[in-house]
Amino acid sequence: MQGRLCRVARCLLLAGALCLVACGPAAAQLANTNKLDDTAPWPMFQHDVQHTGRSSFLGPLFPSGSPVPADVTTWQATGKITSSPTIGADATIYVGVDVPGAPNHSGTGFICAINSDLSQKWCTQLRADASQSTPAIGVADNGAKTLYLGDRDNTVDAVDPTGAILWYYNHGFEGDILTSPTIGSKRESDGTIKGTIYVVPIQNLYGPGPVTALNPDGTLKWKYVIGKYVDASSPAIDQSGNIYVGDLNGGLHKFTDAGTRLWKVTVGLKITASPVIGDDGTIYIGSTNGFSALSPADGHVLWNIAAGTVEQTAALGADGTVYFTAKSGQYRAIYAVAPDGRLRWQYGPVVVASPYAGFPIVGRDGIVYVGFGNGLYAFSPDGALLWNYQTGGVVTSFPAIAGTASKESGGTAVIYVAASDWKLYAISGPRHGLDTNATPVVDAGLDQSGVVGQVLNFQASASDADSDILSYTWTFGDGTAAHGPTAHHVYVTPRSYTVTLTVSDGLSVATDTLTAAIAPAGGTPPFSDSFNRADSDSVGNGWQEAQGDLGIKQNELRNAPLKATHVAIQPALSGLDHTAAASFASVDNNTGPRLGVVLRFLDPLNYYVLYRQMGGSSQLRISRVTNGIETILKTAPVTQAALNSFFRLSGDASGRTLTLRLCTATDTSTGAQCVTTAQTLTVIDSALAGGSVGVLIGTGTGSTQQYRVDNFAAQVR
Repeated sequence: MQGRLCRVARCLLLAGALCLVACGPAAAQLANTNKLDDTAPWPMFQHDVQHTGRSSFLGPLFPSGSPVPADVTTWQATGKITSSPTIGADATIYVGVDVPGAPNHSGTGFICAINSDLSQKWCTQLRADASQSTPAIGVADNGAKTLYLGDRDNTVDAVDPTGAILWYYNHGFEGDILTSPTIGSKRESDGTIKGTIYVVPIQNLYGPGPVTALNPDGTLKWKYVIGKYVDASSPAIDQSGNIYVGDLNGGLHKFTDAGTRLWKVTVGLKITASPVIGDDGTIYIGSTNGFSALSPADGHVLWNIAAGTVEQTAALGADGTVYFTAKSGQYRAIYAVAPDGRLRWQYGPVVVASPYAGFPIVGRDGIVYVGFGNGLYAFSPDGALLWNYQTGGVVTSFPAIAGTASKESGGTAVIYVAASDWKLYAISGPRHGLDTNATPVVDAGLDQSGVVGQVLNFQASASDADSDILSYTWTFGDGTAAHGPTAHHVYVTPRSYTVTLTVSDGLSVATDTLTAAIAPAGGTPPFSDSFNRADSDSVGNGWQEAQGDLGIKQNELRNAPLKATHVAIQPALSGLDHTAAASFASVDNNTGPRLGVVLRFLDPLNYYVLYRQMGGSSQLRISRVTNGIETILKTAPVTQAALNSFFRLSGDASGRTLTLRLCTATDTSTGAQCVTTAQTLTVIDSALAGGSVGVLIGTGTGSTQQYRVDNFAAQVR
C-alpha cells in the first residue's frame, strides 16, 4: 500500500494524561468549527447522525434479477476491509483496511481513499490495526474536510483528504475503539455550527465505556464513564442534539450535548447494535432480546419483537418502516416492521453461512438493500425480492449508495459493499427520475361484501409504462393496512368500509378505492368429517390444501410422505369465534412432529395453530404464525403420545381468548366441544381477529412418515 504516514512517537501515558499530536502544517487548515459533511452522498456510519441508513440518492435496479458483469467493478485491498464505506462529496470512497501478518496491534491498519472508478487514491497507515470503526467526514468553516475514525489501539485519528494525519486522541492504549464517530451539528450563539465528535472506546484510563466528546481540534470537550463496556453501539444523535449509546450489559443511555445523562434503561441482556432515531424521536435498538422501540421521553419500551439476536444496526424508511436483520443459530432473517410494531413482511429465516445477520440500508425510492450472507439483496418496500448479486465472500459491513441518480432527474446509481474476499464491490446501473417518469396505472378491483369474521381477498391490477418496480399498500378503512399486490383481511365490525390501494414506483404514486360492505355474522351449522371415503390424493368435501400435500388413505386424512408443514382448511367455516377439534395419531415421535388444529386462518402465512408437540419436547402449545414466523404464545408439558393411538385436541377462539384442550370426551352433538379434558391451555392474544378453521400436520425432521387425522368437527358461532 502507498500513502503518507505521519510518524509519531508513542506518548508516555500517565494517569489522566492526554495523547494529542498534530502533524506538520496540515493541522493549520483545521478551524475551530466543524460539522458533518452533509454534501457527501454517504458521510458516515449508516449515513447520518440518526443512523437511518437512508440515502438521498436512488440505488441501482436490474429488471433481469441480477447485474451483468459489466455492471460490477471491484477494488482489491491487501487485507480485510474492516469498516463500512464512507463516500465524500467528490465521490471518493474511504474504508478501513487491516493487513494480516503482524501481531500485537503493531500498526498494520490503514485508512484508504479510492476513486469512483475504483482506482486507489492513497492509503495511510494508522497507529494500530484497523477496527470496524467507519470514518466520518467533517467539514471546517473554511471548507477543509477531515476524516475521523477509531483504531484498535484506543485512538481517534483525524486525517485530511490528502491522507495526512492531523492529530490523534488517546487516553490509554489498553482497549479498542470499535464504534464509529458521530459528528454533531450544533449552532452556537455566534452563529457558527460546531460539530462535536462523539465516540466511545471499549475502555480507557477513565474506565469502561467512556462516552467521549471531542472538539474539532482533538481536545476533550467532556466525557461520561458508563462503567460498562461498549463495542457495538456507535453514538446516535436525535433532532434535539441528545446522544444515545448502548452498552454490553443491556443499558441504553441518553445524554445531553453537554454530557449530562438524562436516563438509562435496560434493553435485553446485551445491546448489540447502534441506536436508530426515528423522525418522531422514537429510538430503535437491537439486542440479544430482539428488536425494540423505546420512548425518547423516558426510555420505556413501546414494543419488542423477539426475533433472536439483532447484532446489526437497523435502517429506517421514509414512511417510518424499520428494517432489521436477526440471527438464531444458523438461521438468518430480514424483517420490515411498521412504526407501531406490526410486522409488514420478512425474508427467511434461511440458513446462511455467515457470522452476521445482515446489513440493511434504504434508497431514496424506498428500495431496501441488504448485505446478507454471500451477497447483496434488493427488496421492494413491500418485500418482493428484486435482484441479488453473489459476492466472492461473506458481506462484512453495511453497503453505501452514491452515484448521481437523484429522485428528480435520475442518473447513474451506484452501491458499494465490502466482502471477506478483501474486495470492495461497486454495482451500478442507470435510473430515471421524476422528470421523465410515468405514473403507475392501478385498479383495486370490484367492490366486495361479506360478514364479520369472513376472510376477504383483495387483488390489485397495476401497470407502469416505464417498467418500474411497483410496491402496493392497502388501507382497509378500519385502521389496519397490508402490503403487496394481493392481500387478505377480516373485519370485526359490521358497516361499509372504503378500501384504498396505493401503488408507488418509488417516484410517484397512484391510488384507487373500492367499498367493502360487511354484514353481521350469523352462526353456521356444525360441520364434521369422518374422512370415510375412497383413497385419494385430494381431500375433498370442501377442504382446501393451504400448505403441503394431504389426501385420504384408509378412511383417514394423512400427509404425503414429504418433510413439510401440511395444512388443510375449510374456507366456508370462517368467522371471529369458532371451535375445531380432531383426533390425531403419531406414527413416529422421534422426528419431533406437530399435530393440531388451525384457527383464524387468514392466509398460509397468518393463522393460529393449537397443537401437541412430540419428540424431545413433549408439550401442548398455542402459537401464532405471522408472516410465516411462528411465535409460541404458551406451552405446557404433556406426556409423550403413544404411537398409533388416537388422542383428541379441541381448539377454541372466542374474542381475544384462545383455548386448547386435550379431550377425554366430546359433545356428541357437535364433536368439537370437549366435555371433559385431561389438560387445558389458555392464552390472550389479539393479533388475528378472524378467519377459517383447519388442521395441521408438521412432520418435523421426518421425510416418509404419514401421520393420521380422523373425525374432524368444527362450528362457527
